[in-house]
Amino acid sequence: MHWKRNLFVLGSAAVGFGVLAAFWISTSPPAASEESVPETSAPSPIDAPFVTFVDPAKGPADAEVTIVEFGDHACPYCRTTQGAVDRLLSEYPSRVRFVWKSAPSPLHPGAETAAEAALCAQRQGRFWDFHDRLFAEPSTFDQASMVILANELRLDGVAFGECLASDAARPLVERTVLEARALGVTGIPTLFINGVRHEGAMSYEQLLEASGL
Repeated sequence: MHWKRNLFVLGSAAVGFGVLAAFWISTSPPAASEESVPETSAPSPIDAPFVTFVDPAKGPADAEVTIVEFGDHACPYCRTTQGAVDRLLSEYPSRVRFVWKSAPSPLHPGAETAAEAALCAQRQGRFWDFHDRLFAEPSTFDQASMVILANELRLDGVAFGECLASDAARPLVERTVLEARALGVTGIPTLFINGVRHEGAMSYEQLLEASGL
């Protein structure tokens, strides 16, 4: 399967990294799951997530446990799992790394807008603040609500609004959705814990067992 992964990586490098660089360089700041992943053209299959420098992450890069989650902010199962992940990160801060990848479900109106808004917040170094508020206070995920939330968090409202209105973050979200499809992810949340796939909501106890901590 390594050659297949390499094929996807090379394709991503040609298209994805140009998008990533343009997005960041031009804007650097002064247990069930019923949620589906949107359909896209079929990419070459891969067997593990491909973590890039713009994927939001918490925890040390050399942590013994890496958790990569594909989810969206309107997904109730993702919200439940996030609470468990937060507890794990709190109790094992030096041993766990968590990476978030947005894969907005078509079943959730506004989920893509929320995903783009969180990445616009990341331009200002505030992804996790935005991410946490989206889970803590579920709402109608439209552009107006996202701008209000950005103002409540005291982000640069003008820069945030321009990012969101211009769809500047959309290619990054689409790229993650493509990656999810390449991995065969069909529902959210789907987590990869040290490369091992786990589908559906996970409790703290399940995360603890799966991570071997």
